[in-house]
Amino acid sequence: MTTTTEQTVTAPTGRVAKPVTLERARELLKQAVEARGEGFVYNLNPLDMCYYEPIDQSWFGFIRANDPRAETGCVVGEALALAGEGRHRKFRGSVSSLAEVYGDMLERDAVTYLQRAQREQDKGKTWGEAREAAELVAEELIRPAVEG
Repeated sequence: MTTTTEQTVTAPTGRVAKPVTLERARELLKQAVEARGEGFVYNLNPLDMCYYEPIDQSWFGFIRANDPRAETGCVVGEALALAGEGRHRKFRGSVSSLAEVYGDMLERDAVTYLQRAQREQDKGKTWGEAREAAELVAEELIRPAVEG
């Protein structure tokens, strides 16, 4: 049984000192998942949008009762917040778009890794399942470096 610890990362306003590497992205994603619990589901309806920060009711005038998106940002948003990054908070776009706009935020392999977690979360999977899928990507990214 997985318990939810109901922690939300405080919104940072800074920026990372250097781009987040794959190794660091793995640590940050693990911490973000642990903060909410592996069984946490962020996106109850796969047609709903994902946000890097908690939804503020004033954005839309209403949100559904008990919408997890009002409690916390998406898994990638929370991971970046743990790194001390804040520029992503109001950004609306994919992880790869985020990396294009802020070229000093994420290394390419970190983008690929976090993007997989984001896609799985957006399908309505738990944060634990999203991290598992991202870890499979990490193994593929690491394997050529080890074999090479």
